Formats: sequence, C-alpha cells, structure tokens
Amino acid sequence: MLEQKPSFIKIPSAKMTDHQLIELSAKSDLPLIVSTGMSTLEDVDSVVAFLEKVNKQNYVLLHTVSVYPAEHSLLNLRVIPMMQKRYPCIIGYSGHEDDLEPSIVAAAFGAQIIERHITLDNSLWGTDQKASLPVLAMDMLGKRIASIFDCLGNGEKTIIPQELEARNKLRG
Repeated sequence: MLEQKPSFIKIPSAKMTDHQLIELSAKSDLPLIVSTGMSTLEDVDSVVAFLEKVNKQNYVLLHTVSVYPAEHSLLNLRVIPMMQKRYPCIIGYSGHEDDLEPSIVAAAFGAQIIERHITLDNSLWGTDQKASLPVLAMDMLGKRIASIFDCLGNGEKTIIPQELEARNKLRG
C-alpha cells in the first residue's frame, strides 16, 4: 500500500470557526491553510488569536468569497493587501470564479498561494464544478501568474538601458 504524507492541513471556510478542529489540526507539525470565506474581519481576528493561543506558528490565511461561481464584483481582492498588513502570516487567495483573471490579480496584489478547484468537466454534478478550472486552464493560470511577476519588476524607478536611445533621441 502506498503511504502518503500530507504537506499541510486545509481548513475550509465552513470550519474556520470550529476551534476543536483547529486545535487538533494545530497539534500537528503541518502548516494550516485556513480559508476565510463567509467571515467578518472579527471572525478572522478570532481564528488568528486562537491559532496564536494554541501556539501555532505556521499557518496561512486565504481570502475567499464562498459563492460558486463568484462574480467579479463580489471578490473584493483589495482585502489581500489589508490582510498582509494585519496578520503575521502568509496571505493567499482561494478563487471560486469561472475564469483566470481574479486569481492573476490576487497574485499581483501579493497573494503568495493561489488555490483553485480543478475539474475534468464543468458540467459534472457538484457545487464546485462551475467554479472549477479544467486541467488546461490550471496550466494557463500558472503561466499567466509567472508573466505577471515579470511585469511587476522590482519597484525601483530607473532608466533601463533599452530606454537610453529613445531618451537621447527625444530629449536630445
């Protein structure tokens, strides 16, 4: 029999307030990934305080909206940088939209983990199917996020060598 060891424990949004589950999970040496859908900021503050109370150091919070599929206007991705300032942990994004763009924007906003559901067929039965990505789309998502990081640069304003010719010509 093949034995698998998980790399982390995922706490879904529906169980984010289940302190017994979180405490049992926190006793492992595995990182916890906690989705924060269906929650107020006070709910998230509470789970973070509880994680700190049980001395869990390695946890991740995922901003999410628990609607399947979620319309773009519901996503509120500006929460990601706010969470980065507020909480002493990695912040990510769990997307339930039916396309790629919001997950790419979440990465540009600094989400360090992007969680997406995957499916073989969006027409299959189940709550998540309409908000899941086909395998090919997951590959596209990875490539597009990598491209976004190329575009973001290092944040320092300088004249790049490729601009010097235009500068000399136009400012002459």
